[in-house]
Amino acid sequence: MDIDPTGKGEWWETNPLVIPKLTSTILDNLQSLPPAPPAAPQAITFHRAFLALPSELQALIRSYLKSQNGLPSRCNGLLPQWMWREMLLGGEILPFLYDLDVTVVEAFYRQWERDNGDQEPNWELLVRRLSQVAWRMWDTDGSTVKIPNGLRNRRRIWKLVEEMYVNDLIDTRNMDAPWIPEYWDRRGRPIHPNTSRKS
Repeated sequence: MDIDPTGKGEWWETNPLVIPKLTSTILDNLQSLPPAPPAAPQAITFHRAFLALPSELQALIRSYLKSQNGLPSRCNGLLPQWMWREMLLGGEILPFLYDLDVTVVEAFYRQWERDNGDQEPNWELLVRRLSQVAWRMWDTDGSTVKIPNGLRNRRRIWKLVEEMYVNDLIDTRNMDAPWIPEYWDRRGRPIHPNTSRKS
């Protein structure tokens, strides 16, 4: 069921689950970005060293790229462009983009290669811009990336859920409220004796 079936409402009324042309709209941003610059010699050396690591270590290192506040906008070129593309498609950095259509991305990439030859699209800059906090959520005209309203609404909801904590909705100070055991504090650390480590 569509939240705003006529499409005439505000962006926060748009369906966050079914987003028409999601992948193609995201890729339109890639078209408008400057192509990736050639990798510096130091970056190529790092690429080789990084790719020589076992895949488990690569995944561990890439896991540190996640940030609730988004990645900085400045690209460093330390990871190859194809790796940024794979992290985008795999939802490693932007888990709310779980439904990107891989076939649309592959078709886009084939067309890009025909039009631009060896010049790589700037996947790193795209991922960095998409990771920015809520894309100036309330200022849709001033946003640095063009995104569908359904995705803007999904990101808003995702951010709310990320910031929730135990007893967000139940006031435990009210004596009339039922007692609910708390097993974690607001930062997610265990506070109940049964969840703490035994020494």
